[in-house]
Amino acid sequence: MSRSLIGGLLCVWSLTAGAETSCPQISCNCESIPDKAWSNECRKEEQQLKKSCADGAGVGVCRVSGINVGSVELLLGKMDDQPIADEKSTIERGQLLSWAVREANTLAKSLQDKGDWLGALSQRKREAKGRHQLYQLAASLSDYYDARADDKRREALYKSLVDRDIEDAKKSAAEAESLWQSLADTPEDQLAVKRALAQKLLRNASDSQALSADAERRNNDTELSAELWRLSAEYSSKLLQWKREGGSSDKVLAFYRQRAAARWYQAGLMALMDDDEEAAQLARKQSEALWLAGK
Repeated sequence: MSRSLIGGLLCVWSLTAGAETSCPQISCNCESIPDKAWSNECRKEEQQLKKSCADGAGVGVCRVSGINVGSVELLLGKMDDQPIADEKSTIERGQLLSWAVREANTLAKSLQDKGDWLGALSQRKREAKGRHQLYQLAASLSDYYDARADDKRREALYKSLVDRDIEDAKKSAAEAESLWQSLADTPEDQLAVKRALAQKLLRNASDSQALSADAERRNNDTELSAELWRLSAEYSSKLLQWKREGGSSDKVLAFYRQRAAARWYQAGLMALMDDDEEAAQLARKQSEALWLAGK
């Protein structure tokens, strides 16, 4: 079952014309925005979305929204609830997923060092899938601890994930940059797969930082969350540039532009919650610039 909280910047709603019953469900989670001006802007856009839906527009976009991003595929990918029936077995499942992520990471690096770009790409996809599953499980376990007011276990849970994943993301971004810079010297028959690997590495880095940013928000560390959202947004913005240089379609470019803008906005919102007005406004401007570029 998908999470019921709807939030995040540029969350695309697939609303069919005439489906009036779906319109009242549109929510940009504006009530969780602590600043009055930002919240008012959000509410105005939310009302416009509902009006457009009622008029049969068919598609609406939450350009700004609150902090509960777990259900927003644009920001984090699809995050499904996984009810916790037994804490011990859930932790054991998480340990197996963590082991699988490490194995894929290690094998991918080995294959990259050997120049096996296709094999490395396959393992990077496996790594990304496993890490996403691990964070889905962690989010459900976090909700389980929150329901029991067990902050210490929630904090320990995310610390075990985030510390390592931050470093993994930085290494992936560096490896992606190295591969991208070497494309000019790559034989034609290897160019496409090597380009795809570089892009996958950078996407993994941006997605991992986004997952870690949400984890730190759940742990009430708004300063670190803002920094991780900023890094995720920077990687996402660079990936958009690479997709453009690689000749991606307008539809693909629109998705990556929206995702980058979404992550910049979350960086701004977390900075705002950390009382860093300057950083908040800078990130917000980055988000708006990307949004307007797609108009």
